[in-house]
Amino acid sequence: MLYMLFGPLLGAFHKVKTSIDQAVKMKIESFYSNSINLIRVVFLNLFILILSLLFALVGFILLPISIVVFSPWPDPTKMLVGIIISVVYMLFGILMYLWMFEKKRWKKIFTNYNQ
Repeated sequence: MLYMLFGPLLGAFHKVKTSIDQAVKMKIESFYSNSINLIRVVFLNLFILILSLLFALVGFILLPISIVVFSPWPDPTKMLVGIIISVVYMLFGILMYLWMFEKKRWKKIFTNYNQ
């Protein structure tokens, strides 16, 4: 007798619960997908940063030393060329660092993947 009275109500409750469960599952899947994409972008940016830092350090150390040591120029010219090349490579590394950690860039990355 109670089932006849409350049966339709229980059936409607079950349908609402099922639709809520599906909505929650979809939201969790969306969050998981966005998190994976965000982690991928962050690690890709960190990889590019490390790679640019490595190139900048190699250029900062090896290229000026090789030019200064193996060139037949007089000593003041060698020193000037080494300083100029070192400054150029140092500026390149600094500009890459500033570009990678620019506030707009990271804000754009996090706002695109948090929606």
